[in-house]
Amino acid sequence: MSPARRAGRPLAAVLALVIALAGLVSVAAPAQAADEATYVRTFAAAGSGEGATGSSYALAQDADGRIYTAELSAGVVKLYSAEGEFLRTIGQGHLSSAYGAAVDAAGNVHVTESGGRISTFDPNGTLISSFRVDASIPFQIAASGGHLFVTDVDTGRVLKLTPQGEQVSTWENVGGPGQRASAFGIAARDGYVYVADLHGGAIRKYDTNGTHVADFTQVSGRAMAGPYGVSVDSAGRIAVAELYGPGAAVLDPQGRTLVAWGSRGTGAGQFQQPTGISLDDTGRVYVADFQRNIQQFELEPTFKAFTPTIQGSGRAGDELSVTAATTPEPASWTYAWTVGGSDEVRSTAATFTPTLADVGEFVTVTVTAKGVDGEPADRSGVAQQQVLPALMTAGATLTDSTPTTPPTSGDVLTVVPDESRIPEGGRRVQTRWGHLDDEQECVTRDDFDGSVTYDVSNADAGRTICVSLMYLATGYDTLVVGAAASDLAVGAFTAPTPMTDVQEPRVGETVTATVDLDDAPEGAEVTAWQWGLVDGEDCAVIEGADEAAFTPEVAELEKSLCVTVTVSAPHHADATTTHAVGEVGAGDFAESPAVSIPGWVEAGVETTATVTGGDPADAERAYQWNLDGEPIDGATQAAFTPKGAHRGHELSVTVTSSARGFVDDVTTSDAVEVGVGTLRVPSPQPSSDRPRVGEPISLPIDLSEAPEEAAAHWQWGVAADEDCVAISGATSASFTPTADLVGKTLCVEAGVTAEGYEPLTGVFVPEHAVVRGTLPAMRAILSTRTPKVGTTLTAPVMAGVLPEGASTTTTWGLAQAGKDCRPVTKAGSYRVTSAMAGREVCVRVTVTAPGYVEWSTTLRTGRVTEIAKASTSRTVVRDREVFTVRAQGLAPGQRYRISLRHQMVTGKADSHGRVVRKVRYGRGLKSAKRTIVVRGFDGAKVTYLKKIRVTHRVR
Repeated sequence: MSPARRAGRPLAAVLALVIALAGLVSVAAPAQAADEATYVRTFAAAGSGEGATGSSYALAQDADGRIYTAELSAGVVKLYSAEGEFLRTIGQGHLSSAYGAAVDAAGNVHVTESGGRISTFDPNGTLISSFRVDASIPFQIAASGGHLFVTDVDTGRVLKLTPQGEQVSTWENVGGPGQRASAFGIAARDGYVYVADLHGGAIRKYDTNGTHVADFTQVSGRAMAGPYGVSVDSAGRIAVAELYGPGAAVLDPQGRTLVAWGSRGTGAGQFQQPTGISLDDTGRVYVADFQRNIQQFELEPTFKAFTPTIQGSGRAGDELSVTAATTPEPASWTYAWTVGGSDEVRSTAATFTPTLADVGEFVTVTVTAKGVDGEPADRSGVAQQQVLPALMTAGATLTDSTPTTPPTSGDVLTVVPDESRIPEGGRRVQTRWGHLDDEQECVTRDDFDGSVTYDVSNADAGRTICVSLMYLATGYDTLVVGAAASDLAVGAFTAPTPMTDVQEPRVGETVTATVDLDDAPEGAEVTAWQWGLVDGEDCAVIEGADEAAFTPEVAELEKSLCVTVTVSAPHHADATTTHAVGEVGAGDFAESPAVSIPGWVEAGVETTATVTGGDPADAERAYQWNLDGEPIDGATQAAFTPKGAHRGHELSVTVTSSARGFVDDVTTSDAVEVGVGTLRVPSPQPSSDRPRVGEPISLPIDLSEAPEEAAAHWQWGVAADEDCVAISGATSASFTPTADLVGKTLCVEAGVTAEGYEPLTGVFVPEHAVVRGTLPAMRAILSTRTPKVGTTLTAPVMAGVLPEGASTTTTWGLAQAGKDCRPVTKAGSYRVTSAMAGREVCVRVTVTAPGYVEWSTTLRTGRVTEIAKASTSRTVVRDREVFTVRAQGLAPGQRYRISLRHQMVTGKADSHGRVVRKVRYGRGLKSAKRTIVVRGFDGAKVTYLKKIRVTHRVR
């Protein structure tokens, strides 16, 4: 394919013709050719691999030295490292073809393609934008200064675009200098654009606005042969790929050949169709040989052109210094300073100090970059600086006769010059006073000349006073030293006395002050109000009271109010004056509270006065309730409970609001008629739901919440159907049922009445009918529980007062020990006989009374015993005395022991507790008195003891 199309011919046909011509035309290198570039490597050889190149017309480089090649047939851009290593493919699937590529300062890749389109990819290869341009075939592209420059092969035009595709300008072929026969390769850098004119045999140089600058048509003394690709480095060197020539060349910024190399062939450093070229700042040159490969070369090192920079003021006596920089870094630098075109070198250092004699002359410095053993070759740069007159230094300050205030009419200003640094022979030739203008320049007047003092007058008000001192000295610039006052000059005036609309201020009432400014300076206005309290000769400030109007508060009560006014006028000092207004008195409430009695009012129901609003809001309230307009004694609280006697009368409340600093406010509510009250008494309950005969039942009525004059009423009765038949005389809170009411249901009609209230009445009925009563606690007591024969038993009842008609019945009976006893004999007492010995007596005591539950108890004695006694009789049997012992009073079957001295016999009593026993003793008893002792035992222990002492004199 062909990279361009002309005169309506297809691009492929043009390229075929161009390539064909390149194969036929060959320009040999001249005999005087410059040194060749050094071959480094070949990469991207034509083939099928991912890193192979095909139909590549152009090369581009980024800031890292990486190589971009636009592949026409593959429709991609391939990226290689500076050493030729394949890195990646850009644009695959987005480009239909790729003619040329350029990398901008941000690393974005701009690609021209068929169809008049330009596509842009970010540094990662992501498509950013794609747009169509006004070019039949946008062939090669360059990026510089924020713009894109594109050659149109078909028309020979150059398009200047923004990165977004907006067309800035078009450079047409109009004839004359810079006319292009064609436009193929393009490069742009540092404000210039270079176009390869293939058919014109030239590199055309333009500025970025399209203005022609120069044409370069020679390579090593011969005509340039088909320049196809072009590149420029930071030194301005121009690299050219000659399609019809030997290969490649590098020119200096003026178009002189620095190096040219190459020949026809396929070896290293040889080319068949050199189309693309790229030159970087390190001297590396890359050449694309169409459909073959990319070759890398390196140029001999050279110093980049540079221009030295002189630093310093350029004034006589001030040191100048020079700096320069180039690449590669020189081994050393040399310096030569001359003055006024003289060949005399005044300094060979990097610094030089001109003298007063050099004022007006030009200082020239030549700086030379030196290589090692002449490699690279020396390169020089020149800079010039004109010597200016030296500067004198002096100072001046202004002092004010009243230093703590701005300059005021009547003050004296004095200029104090500091001339210690004026050179010998220098002198002050002028002193002038004036005023600063809007540009802060001191505008002086001739009639102010000469004096170092100045009298401030009213004419200076509003202006900044300044002074200008002029000094002259040979070889020095004229020195003008100025000084100005730090503040504007001001005038002074007396503030007019303020007036107030109130002469006797009161708490809560606003006082307004005014000031008549007719006699004040023009433009005068009140800028500050300050109210206060008279404190001796002062007006002590009231915080926050800084308006023309002021409302005294309680804190100011009985204190003298004053106001201080500050008046300001343009270019004048503020004036103040104070006016004493008068002592602050008590004020009226700003707003009386609203007083009302809410809702219905009825006897016995507490009502509370409602007080809303009022200013001041924190006033204390006093209350007085009124009946028919007359005060009610003691009714001085916010709440009041009307009595029944108030029914039908008019009730109102008077509220007196008091606050310090204010006259009491008295407000009375509208009158409200007191209605009938509703008695509020808790519903009473009978004290028992089961009435008993003899036990009082009550219906207590709680009047604690009722009016003081309320009274309760009762009437007890017997319920009969729906009536309560009254029981005569039963009209108290309690009632004691009688025996005749057993089985009947009690009822009580109760009520509460009070003057001015609706009465309360009701009938209350216990849940159960009257039942028999319970006799009072009682107990029966046997006269003895160990009866003996002959004893009379009684069982009296111990009890309180018994009901009327109560009677007691005592029934007696006998039973064997441990057997049931059934009393059968009714008698008040019971005589124990000997026939009862060994048995037990029981008694049942019964108490009855009309309307009461019968009470009874059964008591039981121990066994009936005889009265303990013993007797003896004596006989002699066979020289032994025999005593017959008879005893009674033991328990039936109780063991016994009969002892006489150391002799004893034992046995058991009979069923009647009696013993008859003969006891034999020896003769030893003849002459002594002895006692026979009978003891009763129960088991091993003596549980019953009865000593029967019988004295018997032995004969």
